[in-house]
Amino acid sequence: MKKRVSFPIKDTKLFKEIASVIPNGVVIVNSKGEIMFFNKAAENIFQIPTEKAINRFVLDVLPNTGSGLLDVIQSGVGVSGKVLRGKIVTLVANISPIKVDGKIIGAVSVFQEISEIDRISDELHSVKKLNLRMEAIIESCYDGLFITDGDGNVIKVNKASLRLNDLKEKDVIGRNVRELVEEGFFDTSVTIEVLRKRVPVSFIQSVRSGRKLLITGNPVFDGNGEIIYVVTSERDVTLLEELKERIKESEREMREIKTIDIVAKSKKLLNALETALKVARFNSTVLILGESGVGKELFAKIIHEGSQRKDKAFIDIDCSAIPETLIEAELFGYEKGAFTGAKPEGKPGLVELANGGTLFLDEIGELPQNVQVKLLKFLDHMEFARLGGTKKRKVDAMAI
Repeated sequence: MKKRVSFPIKDTKLFKEIASVIPNGVVIVNSKGEIMFFNKAAENIFQIPTEKAINRFVLDVLPNTGSGLLDVIQSGVGVSGKVLRGKIVTLVANISPIKVDGKIIGAVSVFQEISEIDRISDELHSVKKLNLRMEAIIESCYDGLFITDGDGNVIKVNKASLRLNDLKEKDVIGRNVRELVEEGFFDTSVTIEVLRKRVPVSFIQSVRSGRKLLITGNPVFDGNGEIIYVVTSERDVTLLEELKERIKESEREMREIKTIDIVAKSKKLLNALETALKVARFNSTVLILGESGVGKELFAKIIHEGSQRKDKAFIDIDCSAIPETLIEAELFGYEKGAFTGAKPEGKPGLVELANGGTLFLDEIGELPQNVQVKLLKFLDHMEFARLGGTKKRKVDAMAI
């Protein structure tokens, strides 16, 4: 008599309960391509009742998306992150062959719809691609999966959850979630809230790995209304949160640009203004390039006004307007008796007057080379000596 191959995992209550509450769709077919399992999420995604799918040929039920299961049965090789396009839905699926004693007896597909968040993130080239390999149905879930019994004892944690929470399996399996919270593995536990409230619970949680996760805990009840499992799914929304912060930051910068007394319409000029505002937050030397008359001084003032030095001096030096014989004295000042006609008490230079504020050196290319060399040393160390003196003086200024 020919031995009949069954799907033993399909018959366990735990598997059915898990598959019914996870947000991913799950479809299992046998070696003939007949649907053996069709979970609740699959019903919702395809708008097909389970009873109309079970025991039917997969292409009769899913003509546009079911071929991936047949391909895996034929090749014996699983696929991860496969995009399946139907008439009304687009899916990302992990599909793996099911083997018993080395023989392929079917295939399983775990999939999810590409959501609006995924589309936005994909457009910004910042969302992670689905890359989890299919080792088992639970491990195939793109989201983390954290399962406890009705007392809060951890019975299963998939690899995605271990990775998202920066945990090792030996740290959590067999332990109670209350102990894990007390020992600092988590700052709070959705499982505890589900056991207390006896309803699904969701919230955003920051975990010790530095990620932000959307945590959703679902209770699983037995026939007597008692909680026998709590199945928790974990979605990494770190990139989404960062995207929100980037949007807020861009809005703040645009508000700052609108307060500047300048008319800017072109994309290049707006980008230059945005860069100027970003540069203003750092205490570093800034180089502005451009022909005479394009507004370098205006950009220097924008940087000054956007910095923490905005309440201090803004010293604007037109290097091309200073007589060559007076350039060094005007820039660095002089000590008494430095030259004929010098003030008896000496005089601080423009560099010294910029202390605490911003020093804008316009048309710096017009300076004599010997003065440029001295100015370069000053910019390196922010210290100088007055003309006719040897004492080194430190200056705290942003140089533009």
